Amino acid sequence: MQNWPPDIRGIIVGPPEHLMHTADYSKFEARIAAAVAHDEGLLQTFREGGDPYRSLGLTLGFDPAALDSSGHSYKIVKTMFLARLYGAGTLKIQEIARRDGLDISIRLINEYLPILRRAMPGVEAWQATETARLRASGEARTLEDRRRLVRGVWSKDPTTRA
Repeated sequence: MQNWPPDIRGIIVGPPEHLMHTADYSKFEARIAAAVAHDEGLLQTFREGGDPYRSLGLTLGFDPAALDSSGHSYKIVKTMFLARLYGAGTLKIQEIARRDGLDISIRLINEYLPILRRAMPGVEAWQATETARLRASGEARTLEDRRRLVRGVWSKDPTTRA
């Protein structure tokens, strides 16, 4: 139901003596990253009821008026945050942005990435630790300690290295 229009969601009802439970998955990847990485800036944003993508957009210097959740600037920040969270580099970020209908230059991505990294030191430290563990063991691990071998992790070719 999360992606259903609000007027449609209202037609889903149960009998009067029953309760319907809902869950808000809004920005769940950012919430999980903040918690797992103990990133105080992101955690504080959530504690205050803020929006991490808007907050990061302001850090990047975007016009506050352009950072509503349906705006182009907001979508660029969200795309960069999530792509970076999943380990994407500059070219992959641009590819993902273009696939999502966003136009952002390599120059701007390279300008924004260091700012994002400084704005999220906990996430950056957590990613560095996990990357080092991956490179040492050749396997990725979930929070529940499930393991998966990652091919190409030791490759010398940066285009194929995991």
